[in-house]
Amino acid sequence: MADYREDFAKYIPDVPDGTRYWLVRTQAGALYHSFIRQSMIAVGYPELTVEYLRSLSATSDFARIEALREWIKTEDPENERPGLGARQVNDFCYVMKRGDFVIIPSAGSERFSVGRIVDDKVSQEQVMIVTGDEPPTPYTGFFKIRKVQWMGVSGGRSIDANVYLMFNNHQAVTSVDDYAEFINPLVFSMFTRNGKLHLVLRIRRTSDISAGSLFRTLADILELSDHIAEDVKVDERSSSVNARAYVRSPGIIEFIGPGLEILFIIGAITVAAAGGKFELNIPGHAKMHVSTRGLIKAITDAIDAKSNRNIRNRIADGIGSLDAVPPGEILEMLTDRKQISGNEEEVEDA
Repeated sequence: MADYREDFAKYIPDVPDGTRYWLVRTQAGALYHSFIRQSMIAVGYPELTVEYLRSLSATSDFARIEALREWIKTEDPENERPGLGARQVNDFCYVMKRGDFVIIPSAGSERFSVGRIVDDKVSQEQVMIVTGDEPPTPYTGFFKIRKVQWMGVSGGRSIDANVYLMFNNHQAVTSVDDYAEFINPLVFSMFTRNGKLHLVLRIRRTSDISAGSLFRTLADILELSDHIAEDVKVDERSSSVNARAYVRSPGIIEFIGPGLEILFIIGAITVAAAGGKFELNIPGHAKMHVSTRGLIKAITDAIDAKSNRNIRNRIADGIGSLDAVPPGEILEMLTDRKQISGNEEEVEDA
């Protein structure tokens, strides 16, 4: 068991306890592409220098916020809410940590990008604006930055409507921790969080979906996963797995459970069924433990067994009709190649 988890951890990202989620505004979309192009986010308040901010790093949140409030009030007497600005700058400079998620919206919040903070403290870099063929110009006042690795662009009807509720808050920097369960499936198709494994099946079909076909396909996947679990002597069963769905054609179905093996089996079934074919290219992963390679081989052999032919063909037809995309992390394990399998588009550079 320890061998499996060690090997699977190489492919399946973990979202550690304490990870925070932040919404950072882009000046009504004016800075959206600049943030992406420069791999950063930034806040204004030009009267607050990076040197001054770093001088406050050893103080408590309360003391910092009070000092920042007084500084803003003195340097910008027309600011009617210096306390709000102080709290936002404090969050941006001191509370945001490496590994936290950040979301930035485009103009009108039609699209948004998700990334992760990759630095440990605020630094100084001028945000530049590019307009057409004109040379880049500085965006005045925005030079306090955090570095970000952007992971993807999302938007459209396939996104859970709950995600868009967070954009109702128009503050420059806002904690959106309450939306974690909706944000994580946007950037990962398989991940662990709080001791549970999450597996995301993305539905790309844009026309209406037959309820009977959808539920039969899901029931067949769970039934076949139990048959395979029994065949390969895995104790877990699909009864330990919960599901969460948001399917508006397109949409997602998320499987959640404490058992790594049973969810891996479910994922392997969807990988094999994608495109209506149950064919898997299993490389001899030298970097994997022998026990892990043995488990994967046993699972794929069970999927391919003649006794499971009828149910696997039904699943293949169902997955094909849904135009479903299996988890890329499992596809990489099974075929040793990467695939962008998320709802997200590649981060653009425009």
